[in-house]
Amino acid sequence: MLGLALDICRFSSTDKECVHDRHRDIIKKLKFITLIEQGERINVNTISTAPNNWFSSIYRSIFKESRQKTFQFLNEVIDRSFELIFLHKGSRKVSDRISCHQIIEDIMNSLVGIKHLQQTYSSDRNFYCDMETLLGSIFARLAELSSSNEISLTPTIKDRLTRLLAGEPITQALSANSSPVLQYSASSTSVGSGKQEYDTTTPEISPFQSPQLQSDEATIAEELDQI
Repeated sequence: MLGLALDICRFSSTDKECVHDRHRDIIKKLKFITLIEQGERINVNTISTAPNNWFSSIYRSIFKESRQKTFQFLNEVIDRSFELIFLHKGSRKVSDRISCHQIIEDIMNSLVGIKHLQQTYSSDRNFYCDMETLLGSIFARLAELSSSNEISLTPTIKDRLTRLLAGEPITQALSANSSPVLQYSASSTSVGSGKQEYDTTTPEISPFQSPQLQSDEATIAEELDQI
């Protein structure tokens, strides 16, 4: 009986490690997407990029890489990343909330890599529309996070997210300086991506927040500034 109990404990520990490994893998792939430059293609099998030339085309043909495979990779990583956010956003652990904020930052930065891929394949109208659809989906889900009361955003994330949803060019919005304080005010913004537009309203946060919540926000902001 004692041996069985030990086996169960070991299995439980191993299972948790596997889950954490999968989470880290998703975060790593998300960061990879943020670094894609215009003119580069993704090799999904090796999680690497290659220049857009004839040698790359031969390599991709041999190893069965394709634009459809690239789109499926991007879509899956983005979907899993948002799932991680919704998994951790209600946690009271500072580490979970910091991880949540970092994933949001990486998702916003991934918009640049996705736009670069879209420009690389601009002659492929079908793939271009796939990328446009994915971008629209990301903006819609970012708008949902912006209007949620379940997650407190740091000044930098709040400022960049607001600029993105207001329709500023992606690179300009992401390079914006952070606001000195969190702005909790009711304001309507427009979310734009190409010809698609989404409307969202940032809800007003009650001024009667508990001191503990305010302390948590300050702690998270300090932790992120040190990363």
